[in-house]
Amino acid sequence: MTLLFDQYLAMASGKAELGFAWDEWRIHEDYADSETGFEDRLELLSDAANLALTIALGEWIVAGLKSYDDPDRTIAHYVQSAWAAFSDRFRPTYFETDDEDWRGPWRGLLNMTLIVVNDAVFCRDEDPDVADRANQLLFYCQKLFSDLPAFDGWLKECLDRLESGFPYRDGDPPMIDLPASPVIPREAFGPGTVRSADPRAMVDVFLDRIALSNPFLSGTDR
Repeated sequence: MTLLFDQYLAMASGKAELGFAWDEWRIHEDYADSETGFEDRLELLSDAANLALTIALGEWIVAGLKSYDDPDRTIAHYVQSAWAAFSDRFRPTYFETDDEDWRGPWRGLLNMTLIVVNDAVFCRDEDPDVADRANQLLFYCQKLFSDLPAFDGWLKECLDRLESGFPYRDGDPPMIDLPASPVIPREAFGPGTVRSADPRAMVDVFLDRIALSNPFLSGTDR
């Protein structure tokens, strides 16, 4: 059965379980000392594919931990606004949380999700390794959704599609500027979505839908 991305995310609600010992003082070391098993495959994807996958994985984490987000859905709004990295008409707005408000395993993971998405969208000039950002959020997803087969099935389908349509090619320069190219819409992460000949239009349709309620989107002059 093929599902839309939001249908997959609905399966994550209430299913997240912390699959490792949380230590916010070792959060970077815990990731660096571990492997997802997908490092090599992610390195074969284009920067744009890894950026889109980073955002999509961020949405999985937010969906699984939505009861720990702020009442105004700070992290959820921020992660969804990152799809504007593929738009001519919108831009995501840079934002940092106050770490003191996001302590503990659940809120700490939400905060790390925002930080990693932030880095993938805004800090590629300092560190262009977008694949590592995708791999870090994949590491968290594997820990949170180890008992959710739907996540593994979704990941397999998405990686197969990204490898086929958006591979890294020798000589590709690092993707630094926005909008990111080639354009990969959010709908690409729902196998049941009918494909469009205009992926940028798909991005903007989604952003138009959330723009009024999302405080992290800004318009461009285009």
